[in-house]
Amino acid sequence: MAISKTIAEASNKHFLTKVRYYLVGAAVAVMNEADTEPNHINRLAYAKVILKGAADIQQIGMAIVSNATISAKIEADQDYDGDLAYVITTILNAFANAES
Repeated sequence: MAISKTIAEASNKHFLTKVRYYLVGAAVAVMNEADTEPNHINRLAYAKVILKGAADIQQIGMAIVSNATISAKIEADQDYDGDLAYVITTILNAFANAES
């Protein structure tokens, strides 16, 4: 599997700006979620890290491009913006748990 475009995309400034955009949106949603949501304490703590601008966007970007759908679309020069918000919400718990 060729991943050269995928790896390059992970450090692309425009890509990382999009990651930050969707990540902030996800963090705001977490700040407003019910405290009965699974993993809420860790998610809330990580949302605060994101909103303070202290999240490792490069590392999050690498996690995003490791998603099979995103990677395949990058390698095929297809638009993947519609998948970014979904992928961020799916990896949010992993990063929240890593911070705890």
